[in-house]
Amino acid sequence: MSQTSRTLLKVLVEQRRWRYRDFERAFGRAAAQVLDEGARNLSVSESQFRRWTGGKVQTLPGPEACAVLEHMFGVAAAALFDAPPSVAPEPAFNLEDEIAMTEVFSMK
Repeated sequence: MSQTSRTLLKVLVEQRRWRYRDFERAFGRAAAQVLDEGARNLSVSESQFRRWTGGKVQTLPGPEACAVLEHMFGVAAAALFDAPPSVAPEPAFNLEDEIAMTEVFSMK
């Protein structure tokens, strides 16, 4: 996964290893399940997908697109376009501590 994920949406797309085509298919299936007859043909262009996953969105998409995204990922649309939750970094490896611990165990 990329270290530069700007949005939760990008993280979730990367976790699924989706390319644009994969996302487009999943979005279309979800739209067919969630939306009324008239709006079921809702689609996302590749450039829109890139803006969404690249963190280049100033406002949320329309209500239909938000409903589809929320159905796809089980997360509120506002959270999808926000920064991903931070994960506590692993403690840095400290060679001196490791050596000291080895010395303690070798003395026993």
